Amino acid sequence: MWVLTNDKTEPAKGKVVLVDARELGSKMRKSLGDKRKELTPAAIDDIVRLYLGAHDETADDPRIKVLPRETFGFQRITVERPMRRRWVITEDTLDKLAASKAWAKWPDAISSPPGAAIENVRSIYGGWIGTQFPTEKACKDAFTENMGGGVPIGVINELVRLAAVADPDAQVVTGRGGKVEPDPDLRDNENVPLPAGWLDLDQDQRVKALKTAAEEHLATEIHPYVPDAWIDHTKTKVGFEIPFTRQFYVYTPPRPVDEIAAEIRNLETQIQSWMKDLGL
Repeated sequence: MWVLTNDKTEPAKGKVVLVDARELGSKMRKSLGDKRKELTPAAIDDIVRLYLGAHDETADDPRIKVLPRETFGFQRITVERPMRRRWVITEDTLDKLAASKAWAKWPDAISSPPGAAIENVRSIYGGWIGTQFPTEKACKDAFTENMGGGVPIGVINELVRLAAVADPDAQVVTGRGGKVEPDPDLRDNENVPLPAGWLDLDQDQRVKALKTAAEEHLATEIHPYVPDAWIDHTKTKVGFEIPFTRQFYVYTPPRPVDEIAAEIRNLETQIQSWMKDLGL
């Protein structure tokens, strides 16, 4: 149940009250769809008492949690890592090129006999199998200079794309202006708690606080393991979640091993007795 109100006492402002009423439900004599429990008038009175007294007389009740509203907020950050690639022409590269749309759009390929696409691909590029290039530009320049006159640039671009191989030891791929390109295959998302008092800040202060908290998280939790990672702050989103189960979770230690073993032995003895009675 949600109770939303702007009419709060001073101690209650900026706070969220959680009431664990799971044990107050009574089993219904007849289920109503998926509903199998109901709250009796007495149970409702008890919930109201816990809620209204959350800041004073019922504050110590384990069924009550009073937390700052930022406790349930988080920013979902996008963690990027640099793209590292090398370009290698393999048998598989040529197979994929023969089946690509770029190749099918080439008039020479369209006019070829059915099923001859891979043969045509190999006749043009077969001699490049096993060749490696350190950068995309080197790969593209090699094909453009050597056979660009007779092959559409779209086919060359597709071949270069298919030849790209992820390699953590390869050079970092850069785009315009030398900007490092992020690797979508290494992209990750993490939730970072909102800073205390974040909801009381103005818009500019909120943006600054989010960035500061995210960069601190990057430095302490990510960089020790992935030093070349960075955060794309343009993709940051703010969300809220109230994890009731986590807030009211109570650890229950497992039973002692000796007790479990004794129970198993007793069950084995019972089973053997039953088997004997059946003459087995």
